[in-house]
Amino acid sequence: MARIPTLGRQSVLTVNIIIAAGADAIFPYRYEHCSGGKMVGIDMTGWKAFMAFAKNGEVVMECDQYVTLNDAGDVLVHIPANVTSGLADGVLRYNIVLEDTQHQVINFVEGDADISHIIAEVK
Repeated sequence: MARIPTLGRQSVLTVNIIIAAGADAIFPYRYEHCSGGKMVGIDMTGWKAFMAFAKNGEVVMECDQYVTLNDAGDVLVHIPANVTSGLADGVLRYNIVLEDTQHQVINFVEGDADISHIIAEVK
């Protein structure tokens, strides 16, 4: 993952998540702004998303390919089970960085990801 400078501020959102290793991890977010007194999704057509998990400051997994953006402000993370199964139990830091079509960078969301393996088998 290329290092991208941010705008020098904290993230827009801080969200701690739980990932059951071995199951699909799906996290929907929405990026909005106020327009005419209403909250409206930001059109992210042509934008790029970068996502990574780190432990002790070292990237352990890049997930750019599992983030989709749309013209209604939706940011959908869908990491498949075969990918989450490779994560070790514990707490990782993660963030999602967005880059708009003018190359402005937004540190959109960051937080802790609590990873634990599924014990029960669904049959």
